[in-house]
Amino acid sequence: MSTFLTSLPDHISVDPNPEEEKALQHLRKVVKLLDKENEQFRRDCDNKMSYQKKQEDRLREENERLRIKVNDVSRPKVSVLAEMEERQSQLNQQVEVYHAKIELDERRMDDLEKAMEDTSSRIADNLNRIRAKTKAPDFSPEELQGMGYRLVKGGGATHS
Repeated sequence: MSTFLTSLPDHISVDPNPEEEKALQHLRKVVKLLDKENEQFRRDCDNKMSYQKKQEDRLREENERLRIKVNDVSRPKVSVLAEMEERQSQLNQQVEVYHAKIELDERRMDDLEKAMEDTSSRIADNLNRIRAKTKAPDFSPEELQGMGYRLVKGGGATHS
């Protein structure tokens, strides 16, 4: 990259004094050094930008890989979901079977309770009929003693 100082001819057509010539040469050296430093700085910046661009690309790729990995881990696979749905369906069927069995058992228990109540009421009714038809015999205390009863004070009879 040239500047106005580096593009000047080596000698000026007007005779400059030696001091001016020396200052001009010194300025040209300084400008050349600055140009070299500027070129080196530009290359360093380009290298740094290239390195940072590579780093950015590498980090983007790694980020994408990690995002895919997280998605795979956090979302169950289709086969796992299908197995879980099948298992849930089986469990629901078992629940329905047990529910039907429980309802059947409850109806049977109700039927048995009703049958026991009917039987109990028939037994009570039969006992009442038997008691109504049977008369208590009138036995004398001697007859009762002969049958094995013992008399207690107060004249009551008990069976021994």
